[in-house]
Amino acid sequence: MKDKLVNLHIIGAQKSGTTALAYFLQQHNNIYVVDGKEAHIFDSPAFLHSHKKMKHARVEYAAKLSQYKGEEYICDATPITWFSPTFLKHCYAYNNAAKFIVVLRNPIERALSHYRMSVNKGHESRSFLTALLLEHFRLARYKNNLSFQSPWRHQSYLTRGCYAPQLRNLFDTIPADQVLLLNQEALIKKHNTVLKSVFQFLNLPYQSIAPERIFCSEKTKVTTNIFFGKCYAKSYYWLKRENHKYWRAIIENASKTADGQN
Repeated sequence: MKDKLVNLHIIGAQKSGTTALAYFLQQHNNIYVVDGKEAHIFDSPAFLHSHKKMKHARVEYAAKLSQYKGEEYICDATPITWFSPTFLKHCYAYNNAAKFIVVLRNPIERALSHYRMSVNKGHESRSFLTALLLEHFRLARYKNNLSFQSPWRHQSYLTRGCYAPQLRNLFDTIPADQVLLLNQEALIKKHNTVLKSVFQFLNLPYQSIAPERIFCSEKTKVTTNIFFGKCYAKSYYWLKRENHKYWRAIIENASKTADGQN
């Protein structure tokens, strides 16, 4: 068991259903989700400063397998992993035979959900619109600083929804046939279909897992500030060309490249 590597990673996107997916997958007889769901190995300052990074990762993961009983897959669901090229590179280097899942969500709704989480955790005191307007300046002050208290973690509401550069880096780092892309809305509305696709991706037999409402309801009153914040986010992503058509083109190009290499 000590030589067993984590071989399944749910690497993003934050606030897009990664917790729900991990909850469903851990009910499969052949999948073990690490203790705490999010191991935060490759984004940890201790790992990044270690001179023996892979040994450090193995030791840290071993401490998060308290109930492991030989399941075929060990899963870590740390959704910040794909947000940083450095984190993703180290994650892939740790086990380049692993499989990777990314769950995407409407970036505007993702930003609002992220904002509300930061407010609840005490990382945000500004209104939604003001926080979005300040984001660029907040992040610029902490460039290349992804420490646990960095605004890049807690106040990167719009930036994390820029999926195009993250998708390009994903496929520049990891072969397309080791990646499965999912959609949060499909996970909610087409639960069984999505889980079938996951089990097929993992070459595991299908196992019926009952749908549950793991996602916290966020249907609160839309204030004027939230309305204009969403309008600003919509304009921001339009200017950035962040849309389904652009993302699909990146994904299809990665798939064609992978097919050409096989």
